[in-house]
Amino acid sequence: MAMYLLYESSSGYGLFEAHGLDEIGQNTEAVRSSVSDLSRFGRVVQLTAFHPFESALDALNQVNAVSEGVMTDELRSFLELNLPKVKEGKKPKFSLGTSEPKLGSHILEATKIPCQSNEFVLELLRGVRLHFDRFIKDLKPGDLEKSQLGLAHSYSRAKVKFNVNRVDNMVIQAIFLLDTLDKDINSFAMRPGDLEKSQLGLAHSYSRAKVKFNVNRVDNMVIQAIFLLDTLDKDINSFAMRVREWYSWHFPELVKIVNDNYLYARVSKMIDDKSKLTEDHIPMLTEVLGDEDKAKEVVEAGKASMGQDLSPLDLINVQTFAQKVMDLADYRKKLYDYLVSKMSDIAPNLAALIGEMVAARLISHAGSLTNLAKCPSSTLQILGAEKALFRALKTRGNTPKYGLIFHSSFIGRASAKNKGRIARYLANKCSIASRIDCFADGATTAFGEKLREQVEERLDFYDKGVAPRKNVDVMKEAHGLDEIGQNTEAVRSSVSDLSRFGRVVQLTAFHPFESALDALNQVNAVSEGVMTDELRSFLELNLPKVKEGKKPKFSLGTSEPKLGSHILEATKIPCQSNEFVLELLRGVRLHFDRFIKDLKPGDLEKSQLGLAHSYSRAKVKFNVNRVDNMVIQAIFLLDTLDKDINSFAMRVREWYSWHFPELVKIVNDNYLYARVSKMIDDKSKLTEDHIPMLTEVLGDEDKAKEVVEAGKASMGQDLSPLDLINVQTFAQKVMDLADYRKKLYDYLVSKMSDIAPNLAALIGDMVGARLISHAGSLTNLAKCPSSTLQILGAEKALFRALKTRGNTPKYGLIFHSSFIGRASAKNKGRIARYLANKCSIASRIDCFADGATTAFGEKLREQVEERLDFYDKGVAPRKNVDVMKEVIENLQNKDEENKETVDASAKKSKKKKAKGEEEEEVEKSEKKKKRKMETEQENEKSEKKKKKKSKSAGGDEETDDGQSKKKSKKKKKSKSEDDDE
Repeated sequence: MAMYLLYESSSGYGLFEAHGLDEIGQNTEAVRSSVSDLSRFGRVVQLTAFHPFESALDALNQVNAVSEGVMTDELRSFLELNLPKVKEGKKPKFSLGTSEPKLGSHILEATKIPCQSNEFVLELLRGVRLHFDRFIKDLKPGDLEKSQLGLAHSYSRAKVKFNVNRVDNMVIQAIFLLDTLDKDINSFAMRPGDLEKSQLGLAHSYSRAKVKFNVNRVDNMVIQAIFLLDTLDKDINSFAMRVREWYSWHFPELVKIVNDNYLYARVSKMIDDKSKLTEDHIPMLTEVLGDEDKAKEVVEAGKASMGQDLSPLDLINVQTFAQKVMDLADYRKKLYDYLVSKMSDIAPNLAALIGEMVAARLISHAGSLTNLAKCPSSTLQILGAEKALFRALKTRGNTPKYGLIFHSSFIGRASAKNKGRIARYLANKCSIASRIDCFADGATTAFGEKLREQVEERLDFYDKGVAPRKNVDVMKEAHGLDEIGQNTEAVRSSVSDLSRFGRVVQLTAFHPFESALDALNQVNAVSEGVMTDELRSFLELNLPKVKEGKKPKFSLGTSEPKLGSHILEATKIPCQSNEFVLELLRGVRLHFDRFIKDLKPGDLEKSQLGLAHSYSRAKVKFNVNRVDNMVIQAIFLLDTLDKDINSFAMRVREWYSWHFPELVKIVNDNYLYARVSKMIDDKSKLTEDHIPMLTEVLGDEDKAKEVVEAGKASMGQDLSPLDLINVQTFAQKVMDLADYRKKLYDYLVSKMSDIAPNLAALIGDMVGARLISHAGSLTNLAKCPSSTLQILGAEKALFRALKTRGNTPKYGLIFHSSFIGRASAKNKGRIARYLANKCSIASRIDCFADGATTAFGEKLREQVEERLDFYDKGVAPRKNVDVMKEVIENLQNKDEENKETVDASAKKSKKKKAKGEEEEEVEKSEKKKKRKMETEQENEKSEKKKKKKSKSAGGDEETDDGQSKKKSKKKKKSKSEDDDE
């Protein structure tokens, strides 16, 4: 069968005949390889006819018709003139290949010519597009490019005729542009430089036309913000509960004093170590909590706290995590303010009517404000309850009355019988408000406030029968009105009123505990969901008797579901543990001292405090330096952070790609994308000066240059400064979380080296920590048999296999070990069983050994390696007994060497001490001799002085004689000197 190809270019229609297809092959890959060779392709595909367009307007009309799958009269006459004639009642012996399936189906309906549009045809048309200027010989160089560029501009302008101030889906337009570019530009894509020039010109023209809209009215930012708010709410609650659980090991009393999660994080960050908590902290705590009594209560609880002492490293990690929770909570507040400001710009009336959060969720669920405005009120009423609607239609049950609008306060304030009616009325008003916001020129809240008044009046009409105003009258008055405050619903609590609660709940029996030890045993049993003999006898004595074979006409409410199930199994007494029962028990707890009349004031508080201390001491008896709860918290937090960082990073990519869509393909890594987007900020300011900084971040100069070039030719929209600030702030949060994730991983590695070094050396820190977390503690993991450890984490698959009698799983969490992946398919189960055995040994050594060492874990890892070689190559491994003996001998040798070194050092120190003592004795003796000599000299001097004093006391005559004698001596000396001269 012959094949013809219809090619629609920017200059006219071309009809080609494909013959001799055996030369290039009938499959797609063969055609793809031969398309680039004109000598081969030209022998297969030849031009049959060409019909040029009369003008640019004619070309635009023809291309529009082809893109919509419509055959024009001009195209029909062209095909009927140039294709072979088909006789009536006979099948044609040829087929026509088209690029558009819709166009082919239309041609088949109108002319009965069979059409094809598959990959093979598309590859042939690609070749035609590539060599089109060679087939049409009369075309001058550059004519085809000019006609394509001009047609692209005209086509884009025709498509872009819409309200530029309210565009809300750039992604759909970008995909449409990509399809158009594939058709119109690929014909000269192979020529160096032509593709870049044409894409750049067309992209600039198309982007300018598409992106001319008010960026302050883009509702996509609202969709992103509300999605992020919901994600942040979940994550902040999860992280805050993790902070409470983590820090409560150190300061458990703080949980009951501070209920708010954000305040708890701030207080735990401020306190740090409870042992350093003094009266000086009361002013700071008062400033945070806003209540001086609570601040004093915190200080007193810190002094009498029964929590364990944490190491400085653990405290640093808890405080760092608390700071992250505070940062996320602060960012959530800023994001909420941003959402409120955006809603006041985009949908002020809808926000005034139903609130910013509910309105944003409606816009997000509908996809855009325009889509929401197009929805009828019946659809808007159940928007968000699609699953319930289709389930009701399938099961022929009652359809839902409301969806997302249920979160409005109006639905909660209506009575049960009027909820459906007020939901229907509210949906009607929301539909009006969304249409006003979508299609009105100015932004005002007057209509939304008046619509809110109408809903309030409708509520009064349902409750009191007061007739509301008509909608027409209200809309006429909808300008320049004052704001109306919202009524808040008071929550009534009957539990706090003893007079009412005492008439409903009465004391039947009371059994006191015999001693503090008995109380501790009973509370331990209740916490574990076990019914003791004492509790069983108490219930059997005081509850009504139940005859055999009959159902009891009463039920027992318990606070612990496990305890209730145990009581039901043992005594057949039906038990309940729901919110209603918990509220009743809360009232009993509140007024318990009033029910028991013999209790003295303060007795209940003393007994509670004593029992709490005893219970906590029994639970917290373990080495705080080996506590594996920190590992459980850390691995849980790591997994949560991995999910959240990925989710947040994808949100950053989606959000920033509205501004700089080309960056997504250049930078694949999420963390690097966040850093680059934070660095670039506004793409219009991106210059060559940013290349060094981008190179430092990306580690590749070529990529940095590619980013700068993409920024210059980017077709993304311009964002307002407020939007850019929010994107950059969110990118910074992602970077902070990624950095904290690295620090947390280092902390986990250090804790695993302290708690389970052998297990970590055998199977890795992450897998070891997951095993400990899943088992509940290192002790529980050590008690597990290897068969249980092997499938730990695959419980669902195990029970499903037991239920369906299928194959049981071969491995659970240990699948993440590299050993399982390295084993062949037939040996995965065997190596998993062997690895579980070694993990069991390593966990028991870590749990019950006195010293921490990795020697056993390293040797066990060597054994697993040998077992892998045995399965693959048949090399016999060593026996476990020999390996363990070798490890023990090595450890003993090391201990002996350490002892010898200690003894040698001790001997050296003794010798040094002996030498030092001898030297000290010699020095002492020398010092004594010196002191004796000094004392003797001093005595001699004192005696001479005494003699001189006695001589001077002999009289004046003697002194005069002495003086005369001295003078005579001097005269004699002088005379003798003269004689010598």
